[in-house]
Amino acid sequence: MHRAFLTVLLLLSVPAHSASFVQQDYPVYGFSAQQLIRQMGQNGPFSQAIGRNVWAVTKARYHYNARLMSAADGLCHIRSLRVTVSIIMTLPRWINKNQGRNCLQKRWKTMRDALVRHETNHKNRYITMQTDIEKALERVRPHFSCPQMHVQLDAAMEAAARRTHHWQADYDRRTFSGQSEGVRLDPC
Repeated sequence: MHRAFLTVLLLLSVPAHSASFVQQDYPVYGFSAQQLIRQMGQNGPFSQAIGRNVWAVTKARYHYNARLMSAADGLCHIRSLRVTVSIIMTLPRWINKNQGRNCLQKRWKTMRDALVRHETNHKNRYITMQTDIEKALERVRPHFSCPQMHVQLDAAMEAAARRTHHWQADYDRRTFSGQSEGVRLDPC
């Protein structure tokens, strides 16, 4: 009986997490690399980190759901915890690609494939950090007040999300926003 109770308590304390992912495209038109680059600069998603439109972006939002309970010790404890992440990847789609020159179509494919790989690395980093965020929330100590415990959980979530965004920005700095990974569109 004592073992069964301990197992139930351990199961309740194991965090559950999930991720949702959406890929969306924005249109670009052009007949030359220069026109396509200009279109991506105009139509691409806005990056808060850079302060301008970029060719592609992957954004994430973390959410948590914590069930708190007042225990016999008079403190508020986490009964269950669930952290979720919603990820949106935005990429360019060349609308009139079939009207472009063959060499430009090949270069576009090479560039877009590299762009997808780069943004997928961002996506994977967001998912990896989800576990770190769960651990950060689990480290929040019991408190005398459950409402105050929520305040502490919110602060821990914000701090962990900031670390995640810094990690992503560092990756972009090291790869020159993917250029060192082949994200470029050369004229032909």
